Amino acid sequence: MRPARPVLLDLADRSDLRESAQGWERRVDVRTAKTGERPADVLLIRPDAHIAWAAAVDEPAGTAAPALRQALSDWFGAPDADDA
Repeated sequence: MRPARPVLLDLADRSDLRESAQGWERRVDVRTAKTGERPADVLLIRPDAHIAWAAAVDEPAGTAAPALRQALSDWFGAPDADDA
């Protein structure tokens, strides 16, 4: 969080959701981590360290991916045209 950039924190190795965020890679850092009991599969963390969005544990990609893309757009603008 030191660089004061948004972070997409993947706690469940959800490549599907990391791929959904590809259009925002220049503006949002994507990181993976492991924890014993995860509170969510993926967290979108604003630069001020507040949670902007979370994918529930085992949330299906069919609902999580569109919701993530909407949250990324709402908070950080449209995806980069060459990456979307």
